[in-house]
Amino acid sequence: MGQFCSNTLNKTALEVIHNKRKFYITMKDMHLIKTMDDFLVRININKNDWKKMETLNNEPLFSYSTFRIKNVIITRLNTTRELVEIKALYRKN
Repeated sequence: MGQFCSNTLNKTALEVIHNKRKFYITMKDMHLIKTMDDFLVRININKNDWKKMETLNNEPLFSYSTFRIKNVIITRLNTTRELVEIKALYRKN
């Protein structure tokens, strides 16, 4: 008889929407993401691509800030603002 056991590390934890593209982050990757810079690298945004990052409540975030599951507004170098929506899939929102 085989065991029915799902690996919790491979389950999808977050859904991130940025520029109409969806990124999915697993629980295993969540253990590796400690700062906002780690998160931005995960969704293919480099340090040299943005100049300001803040939450929707205008709280400033920095590259060394701890990662939060909150929507973020990124201001690019050419002063365009982009919304990054973060949705937790492992709990009810």
